[in-house]
Amino acid sequence: MAASLDRCAGFVDGTASFFARPGGRLQRACYSGHNRRRAVKFLLLTRDGLFFYLYGLVEGRCLDMTLSHASGLDGLLPDAMPVNGEHYLYADAAFMLRPLLQMAFEGLITPDQAAHNASMKVPRTSVEWGYKDVKQMCSFFDFPRQMKLRETPVGLLYKSGALFWNLRCYAYGGATSTFFSCPPPTWSQYLGLPAAGVGSEGEGDVVDVGGGGGCEIGDGEGDHA
Repeated sequence: MAASLDRCAGFVDGTASFFARPGGRLQRACYSGHNRRRAVKFLLLTRDGLFFYLYGLVEGRCLDMTLSHASGLDGLLPDAMPVNGEHYLYADAAFMLRPLLQMAFEGLITPDQAAHNASMKVPRTSVEWGYKDVKQMCSFFDFPRQMKLRETPVGLLYKSGALFWNLRCYAYGGATSTFFSCPPPTWSQYLGLPAAGVGSEGEGDVVDVGGGGGCEIGDGEGDHA
């Protein structure tokens, strides 16, 4: 079944990073009732398995809709999306409908709406493969006992893992980009490096790193390209 939204440019979702039982009265704030574990959450925008926007970390008790509002995503999308608003993002029913953020139907729905949800389920869930791949590449994320809040930089480690996963995808590709038949850009495009033989005086020289196109994952809350 073909996806019913043919101008979807990316997907929005929240993900959780689990850690050991915290002290200092943080257990209630970090407890996720959905996962029934202690966690911190991140909001990610993914495109063909690549992370191009990452907001967090926030308490595990926060809902995905709360993450979306706190990240200021509504103010960023009008300038970030392609021309004339012809493209949009897609999210599950945990988010709120916006002109540039479409979502699945919920509640009492018609057969056509059910067919829409079914057609978008496969592409939406396929981008979650990237979350699994990050944890497989950085296996220490799967050891919550070693991830201790206030003792381990949990947020920095996850953002670093997302960055290295992007770099790996640019070199070797990924399952999600293969699924969408959309190869990722090159390292030069992502990192803003000059083309070979351009802007360098000698072999191996690098000039103006980070000034070109491509996407970035920063190190602060709500970082974006």
